[in-house]
Amino acid sequence: MAEAALTPTLLRRAGSYLARLDKALDNLLEPSEELQSVMSASDSKRPVSEVVRAGLARTHLWDLRNFELVGGKEFIKPLETDEPKLTLLKATLKDFQKKVLPLAETKKLREGVLHGDFNDANIILSTHDKDVAGVIDFGDSTISWRANDPAIALGYIVIALVKADKKDISALNVSNNDEDTIERAVISFLKGYLSEYALSEDEVSVLLLLAQCRIATSATMGW
Repeated sequence: MAEAALTPTLLRRAGSYLARLDKALDNLLEPSEELQSVMSASDSKRPVSEVVRAGLARTHLWDLRNFELVGGKEFIKPLETDEPKLTLLKATLKDFQKKVLPLAETKKLREGVLHGDFNDANIILSTHDKDVAGVIDFGDSTISWRANDPAIALGYIVIALVKADKKDISALNVSNNDEDTIERAVISFLKGYLSEYALSEDEVSVLLLLAQCRIATSATMGW
């Protein structure tokens, strides 16, 4: 999808695809009888959820639940000569601690198995109708807040729009206003996601902030 024109339809389909993927991943922590029976018939007699947690319950810097670690001295020091990135990181970290952590501490952010890196470079489109056909790169998969998956996707949509010289965004850019373009892209993606996967009011309330956390992480560690 990295070279495809970003349209409301494509973003809506991408959101819908991620939601269906997240539903399937939820089954790993609360497996159906069919899935558990498959595991029981294999060499492993352990419950599916136990196997999954053993492999994916980890501390991962790209996991938004660990965003405070990105604000550590070892990451901030290299940014001392890059004031815009340093300002972004500090402001986002402050909002994260004020708005996100209290919800997490009161168990209002559900856990799930995440893809963890749903972005245009990892989304595969079909050749005949340019619909979303699959996703690659599960290297950032972890057990974390369910809201992180759509938030991460939103963060990368914003980054793609910032780097819009590499792709066609004319279908989104209807007013020649960058904020309107981003808003239309975000709404299109969320319409697709929320049509397939219901998020709580608390989860929705921090989606954009979590997306900002991903942007700040990318700016600090990999952008």
